[in-house]
Amino acid sequence: MLVCSVMVQINLNHLTTWEYLNFKGSFRDYKEVIICFLHAKRLVASEKDILASERSASMADIMPVYPERFINLGRGQWLDIWANVPIVSTDPFFDTLFAYRVRQLDLLQIGQFLQCALDAGLTQRFISLLLLKHGSLLTPLQLQAVNLWSECIKQPEYKVPSGFPVIKGRPKRQKGDRLTCLSQEQTTLLIHYLQKTQITFSGDYLNNNKAAQAFELLTGYSAEKIRKSLTQEQLQEISDKNNLTALYNSIIKLSIQVNQDITNKSIK
Repeated sequence: MLVCSVMVQINLNHLTTWEYLNFKGSFRDYKEVIICFLHAKRLVASEKDILASERSASMADIMPVYPERFINLGRGQWLDIWANVPIVSTDPFFDTLFAYRVRQLDLLQIGQFLQCALDAGLTQRFISLLLLKHGSLLTPLQLQAVNLWSECIKQPEYKVPSGFPVIKGRPKRQKGDRLTCLSQEQTTLLIHYLQKTQITFSGDYLNNNKAAQAFELLTGYSAEKIRKSLTQEQLQEISDKNNLTALYNSIIKLSIQVNQDITNKSIK
């Protein structure tokens, strides 16, 4: 079984390669979407960089080898539809590219991929509407697989999960209330590093939903906000110097406390 964090990733190079090899009849339509995507992202390659990368003397030598790859914009600028570029949910045309990724999957992989996308921060409603909008890209069997997944899964509600204890008298968290030494963003980074250093479970053993619920109980921060912040793009956004420094200082304080207890044990 593929780990969710790997499986849900979409890469333009892989996406284009699969479309070119398996859907040549509709590749022109796909290519037009990618051209718009690259323009919107301003991902323009210089001719100098392309020649250096391909170790070639001129684009005239490259074009016969990759007849569908490069789009000439003039003035030494090109679009590379095979570029090694990650595609994330905040990108323009993400909905269309997500649908293209789904149509490249085996029937047995579709449910797992959609569940991974759900754990990564997309909502079930968004996924369902996205695939409804671009359903023409999928085969009837693939649409059945999507519908089967939709029937089997329900988006968790973040009110009070079943068996989740209510702590009476505990104040609702407010921004900057300092009830705990870490902010909500810093707490999210703490979860990330606890998983990264294998202090806690991660991946299929502890998805973002469950980790967020656990830390809502521990800190009072909203599980929904934590879950949304645990996606890769959000983690990159909140990993600024201030948040990382605050987390580092808190861990230092923790280590000092543990060291003091070790010293006390040694004295006894």
